Amino acid sequence: METATPNGSSDPRPDAGFPAYGPVEAALGYVVFYVFVSRATPTAVEVLPTAIEGLSPSTVRFGLAVLLWLALAANVLEQVRRQVVAIRSGYGDDFFQSAVATETWMLGYGLVLLLGGLVAWLTFDRAVDTGIAIVRFLVTLDVSLLVVADVVLLIVFFVCWGVAIRAADRLVIGGLRSARGG
Repeated sequence: METATPNGSSDPRPDAGFPAYGPVEAALGYVVFYVFVSRATPTAVEVLPTAIEGLSPSTVRFGLAVLLWLALAANVLEQVRRQVVAIRSGYGDDFFQSAVATETWMLGYGLVLLLGGLVAWLTFDRAVDTGIAIVRFLVTLDVSLLVVADVVLLIVFFVCWGVAIRAADRLVIGGLRSARGG
């Protein structure tokens, strides 16, 4: 039985979109979120109890730990949902994405991963420091803590990191789909 894909090509397998795109991107995104929260925790523990009367440092630590666990749970549940949709429908959530990437697309994803990953790696430490400064700024409202160039660098980091992890996800999942004989 031949099934037409959303982009007009046909694929003989109804499960051509499995595994669904997203797990690599979600895992790497969570890792960066975890690193940001763990590095910002000492600053949050220092400034939040002074800004909010009656708030203890242990409550701040506990709240940040709960935030990390909730983010992890939400991430895992979303990825399970995406895989189930891909198994049931055969295409997953990426309606306009072809089931198996071509060699040209895979080379493009590799190049994007290399360039985006390199820029993200070079800007990572300053981006984390800027994120911590933003936490301090949000609590104290001291504008002198923010440097415009650092905020721009933080944005550059997140854009490059996002592009790189999306490309990594496309490479890994596309490779798995190709290995399955797609």
